Formats: sequence, C-alpha cells, structure tokens
Amino acid sequence: MKNDPELIFITSMGTDAAVENRLRSDVQSNPAWNSLKAVRENKIIFLPEQLFLINPGLQYPKAVEYMAKAVYPEVFSNAK
Repeated sequence: MKNDPELIFITSMGTDAAVENRLRSDVQSNPAWNSLKAVRENKIIFLPEQLFLINPGLQYPKAVEYMAKAVYPEVFSNAK
C-alpha cells in the first residue's frame, strides 16, 4: 500500500464482540494488513452499525462525534 494509514476504520453488520475480535484477528494476521502502522499499533476502530450502516444520514451528528472522539480522545477526555 502506497500510504501507511495511522488509523483504520471498519464497519460490519453485527455488533457482537466475537465478530469484532474475529475481524481484528483476521486483519492482524494478514501480511497485507499487518505491515501497516495502524495495525501494528492496534489503531483499528470499529464503527457501530447503527451510526454508519443503518440509514447513517439520520445519525450524521452522532457519527461525526463518534469518529472525532475515536481520532482525538485527548480532546474529549474531559467532555461530558
């Protein structure tokens, strides 16, 4: 991959922790993925389907807030 992303966002149909763990394991064990900085540093962010897959336009403000908190947790650490 030409670019080496610092973060990887993944969406999936399903919120089960087992699904997330399986996807994370698959990504980390794949040579094409595990050479990336985001994977090496475990910066894989799973986006909740209710904000990003199921009619996401209605949830746009919450979706943007979710991503902002994931990317910049230090900015939101004291936010209510």
